[in-house]
Amino acid sequence: MARSEKVYGFWVEYADAKSKKKGIELIKRLGGKVKEDFKHLNYLYAIFSKNGFMEEEGILRTLRKSKLFKKIRKDENLFFFGLNEKSLGEDYICPEDYLHLTEVEKLRKEGITGKGVKVGVIDSGVDVTRFGNRVKAITKDITDRVGHGTAVVDIINNIAPESEIYVGKVTTSRYVDVRKAILLMEEMRKKRVDIVNISFGGIEEDDGSHPLAKEAEYLAKKGIIVVCAIGNDASGVVSYPSSAKGVISVGSVNKEDKVSYFSNYGVTSDGRVKPEVLSYGENICVSKCRGVKMGTIFDKNYVLVSGTSFACPMISGISALLKGKYKDTEKVKEAIFKTADKKKVEVAYLFDNLFSKVMRAIGINILYLGLLDENIERWGKYGIVRAYKALKYLERKGLNSVPFRLLGRW
Repeated sequence: MARSEKVYGFWVEYADAKSKKKGIELIKRLGGKVKEDFKHLNYLYAIFSKNGFMEEEGILRTLRKSKLFKKIRKDENLFFFGLNEKSLGEDYICPEDYLHLTEVEKLRKEGITGKGVKVGVIDSGVDVTRFGNRVKAITKDITDRVGHGTAVVDIINNIAPESEIYVGKVTTSRYVDVRKAILLMEEMRKKRVDIVNISFGGIEEDDGSHPLAKEAEYLAKKGIIVVCAIGNDASGVVSYPSSAKGVISVGSVNKEDKVSYFSNYGVTSDGRVKPEVLSYGENICVSKCRGVKMGTIFDKNYVLVSGTSFACPMISGISALLKGKYKDTEKVKEAIFKTADKKKVEVAYLFDNLFSKVMRAIGINILYLGLLDENIERWGKYGIVRAYKALKYLERKGLNSVPFRLLGRW
């Protein structure tokens, strides 16, 4: 597991300095200690030894009974949202395919390559032999022992070949530690990246208040485009940090533009429809990571993988292309949302949103939208992203194209 087997971990949200101080005192009295104080999130991360005098449930009850904290959560492992394919079939998507399907090839013809844009990838690391000096390490070690990060970087690299890719390794296994993920997100902010790709998350329903979701929202408020995979449970669970406000939540479609069987969808408890957009995440051909068995072998250098994990970097790459030409982060996001290929999306969105409002009006939160009519397609709020349409939208808005070297951090 990602966190230590020797301790219990808890996330506690405080309201103000007074409750924080009293809360820290209580944690100490219970034999624990504050490992991290994320002041900008109003969250503490506290640990308790498993050899201590209290068990996990006892600690949880005592913290709740004190009424010092707004929210108290047990620490948990996060999961990568990528699947292994069992067979090749004939519907696999190679780089030339997704460059065509996403309309990226049209941007390439106009010389748009993402030059000068910083894309942060928080993942399992990367096989540097595949990309050489194309990637910059945020953590001391970025060796990929899972293969997931290598696949994500490969997609971004193919879409935005002149972007600067910053890689932060958040795990050495198939699980991700929440605390490490937040620390890396903060490090990406300090490196002044323009885009952060997050292809992992928690598998529980969240309304955007989880510390990881709050960190994603914080980065978005700082002008960073945060792109998050929504999850692979084929259910109406809006996982975190995809649940966060201000992020781009991404679901998956296959080569025929049909929603992937595994792609999550749903409405948060405060009524926000997720995912916002969709892209290609099924049977994707990516670079094989040395020494790692992940995906279905395509040939000696490539494997096939599936999951919203791989639809996510499609959007990160497209964002990098648009960001390389235009300054305004919110307009870039608006262009992605407004021009996505809606197809059946309007009917599904209006139905889902109305259903959500009715349920909330009678005091019921939506936890599972699979109860909806099976004939209604599971589409995101907007639809499938097409890069060229987004570019033309920005041109029609009359935004000035600015040399990226002059932008700095706005």
